[in-house]
Amino acid sequence: MLTEEREQLYMEFKERMFPEFQELMYLNMPTIIGNLINQHLNNMKVRDGLYTKKPEFKKRPDIVASIMQKVEGSNPLLKPEEIIEKAIPEIEKLLNTVKSIDLETIGKRPNLNINGEL
Repeated sequence: MLTEEREQLYMEFKERMFPEFQELMYLNMPTIIGNLINQHLNNMKVRDGLYTKKPEFKKRPDIVASIMQKVEGSNPLLKPEEIIEKAIPEIEKLLNTVKSIDLETIGKRPNLNINGEL
């Protein structure tokens, strides 16, 4: 098939199909936006439920968010309450690990004085 014929077929397809695709997208847009809003509201409920159960988690929302996303991503069909129950032990474990890390000495220079000893 020649390049000109291929280009002509593509243009015909585009002219005929693009308006139909565009119409489908416009018709489905309210459903898509509604689903996104519902998902966001559900995520807020999950987060608020977790913070009411464990108020100490409010100090590290970054850790909470990453673990919640991990649990929800690996178990997408769970209810929000079940996601919270699965995430709490993992969040506590990670928070305990982070507490044990000494971040104060990272910026300090080590003492390089040998004083004649090796």
